[in-house]
Amino acid sequence: MKNIILILSLLVVTVVLSSCIVAAPAAVAAVGVGAGMAHNDRTTGTIVEDNAIEMRASRALRDNPALKEDARIKTISYNNNVLLIGQVPDEHRATEIEDLIAKVDKVNKVYNELDITEKKSFMTRSSDSWITTKAKAQAFSGSEVDPLRIKVITESGTVYLMGIVTREEADIATENVRKISGVQRVVRAFEYTD
Repeated sequence: MKNIILILSLLVVTVVLSSCIVAAPAAVAAVGVGAGMAHNDRTTGTIVEDNAIEMRASRALRDNPALKEDARIKTISYNNNVLLIGQVPDEHRATEIEDLIAKVDKVNKVYNELDITEKKSFMTRSSDSWITTKAKAQAFSGSEVDPLRIKVITESGTVYLMGIVTREEADIATENVRKISGVQRVVRAFEYTD
């Protein structure tokens, strides 16, 4: 652990001293990934694979524009499980998108949480961002649940929780998130260690 922190600190100092504008975002990302990995049950390879799955899923949707017509879709991968959120015009479109994403290389499971409705407004999306921020800042303070082990995503007032946790940690996180103003519903997409 100390070696990781030392290496990451040296990386940041090197970037700052060299004043390299191009390398700075990469260094900050490396520090974030390194710090997050210290508290994450996923391997480095799985974290990289989750990012690759999200890119492949986005590409699959982009390559099939008919599926995105009148739709707003977001794909989130955690431990090779994909959460689909957003809005689609009908159930048929939601099923087509789920089937497409299920065929993406390395995807184990798809949680289809697409809403059959019109695209949400910018104001709704801004409110969702605020709920996510509050959940990350408030929901885990004072509890034994490590917030770096749980991914929090909000869509239309519904908060989705993903991670690899114990059932007790899942219950604590769920109850803490439910108490946040603006949260209408909490959906758990956890993998359990017990």
